[in-house]
Amino acid sequence: MRAGGIVHVPSNVILVREMPLDETVVLTKYLKTSVPKKALVLRELSNTRVVVEYGEYSWTVRKKDITLLEFESDY
Repeated sequence: MRAGGIVHVPSNVILVREMPLDETVVLTKYLKTSVPKKALVLRELSNTRVVVEYGEYSWTVRKKDITLLEFESDY
């Protein structure tokens, strides 16, 4: 999955958001999705994880939990 792809995020998927508070402390938030939703892939983190724009924030999600619907260059 590459940046710019549109993915389907089903319900009951765990999204992770890490926010550094200072050099030593990182606040980690978890969100379990309640309804299916489309999201934009912002970047790939690894072979297993991507960052998506879901709602107002960027979240990390496992690739195996989402489905690629389309890529912007398909148009």
